Amino acid sequence: MATGKVFTPIEIGTMTLKHRVVMAPTIHEMCYGGHPTEAYLAITDTYARSGVSMVCVGGATIDPGKSGEVFPNALSIADDECVFGLQRLAETIHAQEAKACQQIYHPGRASARYWAQSDPSWLPWGASAKVPFMAAAKWEITKKGGKWSAVNTMPPAPVREISLEEVEQVVRMHVLAALRAKKAGFDAVNLHFANVTLIMDFISPYTNVRTDGYGGGWENRMRLPCEIVQATRSAVGRGYPLIVRIPADQGLGEVGIRFQDTLRHVVPRLAEAGIDAIDLSAGVLDHTPHKIIPPMYDARGCWLHHSEEVKKVTKLPVIVAGRLCDPRMIAKAVENGQCDVAALSRPLMADPLLPKKMFAGKPDDVRMCVACGYCMSESGWTKYCAINAESAREQTLPKIGPAGRPRKVLVVGGGPGGMEAARVLRERGHDVTLCEKEGQLGGALRVAAAAPLTREWRTFTRWHVRQIGALGVKVLLGTEVTRALVDELAPEVVVVATGSVQSRDIDGADREIVAAEEEVLLKGKAIGRKVVVVGGAFWDVETAINLADQGKEVILVREAETVSMNRLGPIRALPILFGMLQAKNVKPLFSTKVVKIEENGVRVENSVGDSTLLEADAVVLSTARVANRKLLDELRGVSAELHEIGDCVNPRSVADAVYGGRLVGARI
Repeated sequence: MATGKVFTPIEIGTMTLKHRVVMAPTIHEMCYGGHPTEAYLAITDTYARSGVSMVCVGGATIDPGKSGEVFPNALSIADDECVFGLQRLAETIHAQEAKACQQIYHPGRASARYWAQSDPSWLPWGASAKVPFMAAAKWEITKKGGKWSAVNTMPPAPVREISLEEVEQVVRMHVLAALRAKKAGFDAVNLHFANVTLIMDFISPYTNVRTDGYGGGWENRMRLPCEIVQATRSAVGRGYPLIVRIPADQGLGEVGIRFQDTLRHVVPRLAEAGIDAIDLSAGVLDHTPHKIIPPMYDARGCWLHHSEEVKKVTKLPVIVAGRLCDPRMIAKAVENGQCDVAALSRPLMADPLLPKKMFAGKPDDVRMCVACGYCMSESGWTKYCAINAESAREQTLPKIGPAGRPRKVLVVGGGPGGMEAARVLRERGHDVTLCEKEGQLGGALRVAAAAPLTREWRTFTRWHVRQIGALGVKVLLGTEVTRALVDELAPEVVVVATGSVQSRDIDGADREIVAAEEEVLLKGKAIGRKVVVVGGAFWDVETAINLADQGKEVILVREAETVSMNRLGPIRALPILFGMLQAKNVKPLFSTKVVKIEENGVRVENSVGDSTLLEADAVVLSTARVANRKLLDELRGVSAELHEIGDCVNPRSVADAVYGGRLVGARI
């Protein structure tokens, strides 16, 4: 692993990168008044220490007015007062011998996300007024016009077409921002023309219906981005590297930027204008957000086919991201000419030592990102990670250091929380025994890992198993812990991580026709062809699709009116899931209450009280989970110090379990 093209230097303009793995531009809501906080500097230091050859600081807005606001705690480069904070970022990166790049952009329509509700009279800037902004904050699968559809239910925010005078201001803003980045000590600038920026809206026929010199055909629509590149090049000088992030494909079909358009019109014109490298992205925030940050349903390296084709039409270095979580894949992609530089964002949150482990020839030690979307959902934009509790908590989470006194610790439960606790405790020098009642480690994650849609979770469990094995944790499989066993083992400390069980609070749930999803997906219980899935959580959609993949005729029953996802993580996956529901002919019955499970099906009521029997060969429960507190109740009063983590406290997420394990592991 420590040899090959990926480890060789590459030049971007006059800047030489010592190897070809970099940090992709990533937005963090960790600023105050547009200036980086100590927390932002700390996470930037983590990225710089990873071993990447360059860190690209993401998304600094160039507009000092309302049109430049898109996130409440975003980074700004809109005035000279920003230079000091930016300088601290650049110095933090340089201290770890990495190059520093600053991404700059104008959010255009997306500024409505921040301001539209607080000031309805104000309109954000757009290439034209044709397309309002639909904040990607509430996608739902719902029934509309008698048909099932996936819709963004946030109200549209109108947009104002900017004037020619304002177009000139936008060019000037980019120039001044680039000069500030250079003054702050950044080695390069990334011009963000993708996703949902004002400049992308000028490039795209979907959002640009102007009738002046900036609208119409490709020459006119590319005029503004080329003017920005030319003016910026003139200001910063020929030797200063300019990288441009562009959308390979917006995912809008004929009405948007298609991949063939990028190859034929976008790349050649930007190259001629004077850029030094192409940085590929995809998607549009308010319509195809799942293409911007691909979920685990997409294959690893899902943008490599784009970068490979772009390399055929330009001699400029081509940078690409898109689920590059596997060190072996990264090395192979560069070696085979699919890209020149691999850009990592989420993979560095999951394992900030990925490049160093890669260079050391230890790819199996990498905690690979599973693309679960947590960093873009519940955690907002602070970049908490479901499988790495330390991400974005550099200043608050206790460090892993030697224990003051090694103690005998029993961890009960081999799910993600229990394994994380065992790993950290053993790393600190404690004598750790991990007991799991099943024959394998993984806990509830084993159910997700067994299903094709979510099999990426296997990589996290495998990583944990390797780590605790290498550290010497004593693992007892097939061992159900009781009060008697605790008394026999006589630990000084007991960490209870017994997880949760599926709720069966439904009349008739004990019938033979009923199976829990783990019995079917994990243990291979045979069921008939006609299946009713009784849902109640986000993963019930995945369960229904997985059963349809097995050739089942599936009806998904949910009491809720819709399947909705807030924030920006699982939202990105919902349109994909809806497409799968359609393609596999899964019949969703929403606003439908399960009254009773009968011998030959499920008795349900719709929203007006009409009762129907859904005939089925099997009823699969994909309902909410309840805490398994049986052992906790048994252990009350034991002499050992007692801790509880994960779902046995309250069924929540993998992230909560891992965080609990990491926290208790560092505190004991």
